[in-house]
Amino acid sequence: PAVDAPSFNGVFLDKSTAWEGMESALSLAVARPAIDTGFLTIVADKKKPIINHVFNDGNIVAGSFSAQFSLNAEGDQDSIEVEYRDEANFNQAFETYPIIDNLGKKTYNPLKYNYYGLTDKDQAQKLAVLMWNRRLFQRVSCSFKTDMDGVFPMVGDRINVSSSAVRWGVSGRILDILNPTSATP
Repeated sequence: PAVDAPSFNGVFLDKSTAWEGMESALSLAVARPAIDTGFLTIVADKKKPIINHVFNDGNIVAGSFSAQFSLNAEGDQDSIEVEYRDEANFNQAFETYPIIDNLGKKTYNPLKYNYYGLTDKDQAQKLAVLMWNRRLFQRVSCSFKTDMDGVFPMVGDRINVSSSAVRWGVSGRILDILNPTSATP
């Protein structure tokens, strides 16, 4: 395996499904199982260089688009704490990020995550940083309904969404082509 590859170090003692076991083990690699056209595949949560699908006012069902903005509020968690098991003795251990907030004060109210099968301190730290960055930078989400265009994207695909509802991007619909042979605007 690669030097940086996460490893799963756990034994399943309780009854669960194979799907739940895969979800648990793959979570350490920031991935998840998915079914694509009848085949089991693994989808990694990573930056995708290519946009697979585009959704705009032309293929979003009218009135179904909504955007959610996540902002900090007083009393919100100010850090991420990842629980793992010490590799040497399997005792409970924790990695917290950040330890100091932007004002230079020690953090005191972490959002807690427990990764089953995690025994690597460095991987616990990387997961804490990742979860903190998600919380810090992924603050806008949207939901919408679509027709047949919604059949094609797969979990983990990169999509582009433009909507006049919140003025994201520029979108429009071609109604007529006046001169199909001309290349001038």
